[in-house]
Amino acid sequence: MNPRAPPRPRVFLALGIANSGVSADSLEHGLSDVFGTIAAEGITEAELAKAKNAYRSRVIVERQQALYRAEALQAAHLFLGDPDAVNTAWRRPWTSPSPT
Repeated sequence: MNPRAPPRPRVFLALGIANSGVSADSLEHGLSDVFGTIAAEGITEAELAKAKNAYRSRVIVERQQALYRAEALQAAHLFLGDPDAVNTAWRRPWTSPSPT
C-alpha cells in the first residue's frame, strides 16, 4: 500500500470461528449485528485506544526481529522515500491524510 496515494474505499475482512454446536447462520447473524452496531454508533474512544495500543505493541515486537526490521526499512525506503521514516511510519494508520 502506498501511503502517499489518495484515500479510496477499502475492503474490510472479518473472520468468525464458531464454537462447537453454533451454526454458520447463527455466526453470520451475530457478526452482522456487531457490524451494524458499529456502522450506526461507531466505536468508543476506549475501543479505539485499545486497538491503537495493540497495533503499536505488535509493531514494537516485530521490530525486535531482524526479518521484520528489514522489511520495515525496505518499505519505508520504497514507499516513503527515506529509511529513517521507519521510526514514524507506525503512526500513519491513524493520522489523517493531508489534502492534495
